[in-house]
Amino acid sequence: MCNLAAEQTSQWLMGDPWEAFQSYQRTAVVLDHFDHEINTRLGGIATADGATKKHARIMLLAGSDLIATMSEPG
Repeated sequence: MCNLAAEQTSQWLMGDPWEAFQSYQRTAVVLDHFDHEINTRLGGIATADGATKKHARIMLLAGSDLIATMSEPG
């Protein structure tokens, strides 16, 4: 459903089912996967002129409740 919604409403948004097919993965592993997919496989993100691509900086946007859990061991 996410892929269908993205295809119908956006030219820049996409879904990636990779994480759904994994057992539990640490956040850093997931971010590394997206960095590889976007910057290595796709060659970066297209600039406004559409002729060149730029390296994407992958970041995690999260609420303070999630960040707090990352500071607890285990």
